[in-house]
Amino acid sequence: MGTKIEWCNAFRRYKGEVWNPVVGCTPVSEGCKNCYAERQAPRVYHAADEPFKPRFYGERLEQPMHWGKPRFVFVCSMGDLFHKDISDRSIDAVMSTIEFRKCRSHIFAVLTKRAARMRRYMERRYADDGPPENLWLGVSVENQERARERVPELVNAPAALRFVSCEPLLATVGLDAFDVWRRYRGEVTKAIDALDWVLCGGESGTGARPMHPQWARDLRDQCKRAGVPYFFKQWGRWAPRKVLPGGLNAVDDQSKIGVWQQPDETCCGQEDFSRGTISISSSQHMVEVGKAAAGRTLDGREWNQTPEV
Repeated sequence: MGTKIEWCNAFRRYKGEVWNPVVGCTPVSEGCKNCYAERQAPRVYHAADEPFKPRFYGERLEQPMHWGKPRFVFVCSMGDLFHKDISDRSIDAVMSTIEFRKCRSHIFAVLTKRAARMRRYMERRYADDGPPENLWLGVSVENQERARERVPELVNAPAALRFVSCEPLLATVGLDAFDVWRRYRGEVTKAIDALDWVLCGGESGTGARPMHPQWARDLRDQCKRAGVPYFFKQWGRWAPRKVLPGGLNAVDDQSKIGVWQQPDETCCGQEDFSRGTISISSSQHMVEVGKAAAGRTLDGREWNQTPEV
């Protein structure tokens, strides 16, 4: 089957894959507003009613056991494994598959917004023995408030590797701006120093909100200073004028154009602007062109850094 998700295909030895023993979710924070999974659910799962209601599909548990070559597996790309409507027993079944001997050649990456439940569950399950070496845990954050809320929980959840996905990035996030208590080490450290990988991306799809270029740069620079791999996934539906071939003049007349004044202000990109009213030389123009046209280059290059496996 495979997947086109960029960060899942970043590892040479591993084929990118998605595995959805759990499908569905409910909004929990600002980043959920334009959820791609909720948008795709009616088309993909054809449920008679409530296509995005959290559900456990036990018949999918054995899928990873039949993959011959090593896979990098995004677990529950269409839902949240730690949603309150998914029982501990169902999560146990998912973890048992990850731990199974035939699945040890795969890497399983679990990404959640329910960081507190993930930490509590992992502490209970692996109270006596450590977590499997092929289990990576991550949290999704969209702004500083959610980073402060979720990253400390992630840091204290037993895992072989911990990562943060800043997508959709809706405001500046300073992972070096707050401390976390690492209980298993008995020390206080900057949040970014307790992480193994940082992903960054803008929002795509209908109604997407623009990502200021400086937010992506700030995250990259934090990672460089801390020695943490940084992966820039995409600009999303909106891109800076500077990254588009031909600049603003190459954009279709129907495209929306937004102008940033400062990175901490709201982009006025939800309105249409006349090209005659703004300076084409501005580096802060955000143009709505779609994910494919926007691409994924930041300051002239792709950022595809990954942890060592």
